[in-house]
Formats: sequence, structure tokens, C-alpha cells
Amino acid sequence: MPNVGGIVETALYVEDMQRSCDFYKRVVGLQVSGTSDRISALQITPNQMLLRFAKGASAQPTIMPYGTIPPTDGSGRLHLALSISAGQVQEWIAWLGDHGSALAHGVLN
Repeated sequence: MPNVGGIVETALYVEDMQRSCDFYKRVVGLQVSGTSDRISALQITPNQMLLRFAKGASAQPTIMPYGTIPPTDGSGRLHLALSISAGQVQEWIAWLGDHGSALAHGVLN
């Protein structure tokens, strides 16, 4: 069986694109790769992207310079898990708390 090389992209659906963008830039430190009123892409690593779609606004295809993103939408309990080193858990808990957020769950691996 061939190995999976990682996640190319994952998507979340957000109510407030600007607020979400500000959070991931300011608190998580991700860089914006591209944005529109319907979709925003944040670069996690050179080969991994976090896509955020405006809820209800992506029921039609999204035409981007690199190709067309098929229709997509989601709601309900969605999540994203980011990898951090075990030695930084307490630092992240404090950092998130200082920025009005909390670590919801942690799984040490």
C-alpha cells in the first residue's frame, strides 16, 4: 500500500471570514495565501493549506487562478487539529488564553 504524504488541504466553514482570518494570522501565525468573499486559504506548511469557506456562500463552484474548486458547504460540529510539540503545550494554553481562546482537547502522541 502506498503511504499518505500528509494533508494537502482541509476546510472549515465560517460565519465571519474576516474574524476567522484575523484569528489564524494573529493567534496561530498562519500566512494568507489567497482570499475572496467566499474562500480564504491559509498556508500551514509549503504543501498544506487550511481553507475557510463562508457558510452558505460556496454552493456554486469557485473559480481560482489555479483551477476550479467544486461546490462545498458544511455546518455542525467541525474541527481542525494542528500538531504542536509536547514541550509547548503549556505555552500554547497560555497563548490561546491571552487571546480569548482555549485549547479544546489535546491528544499526546
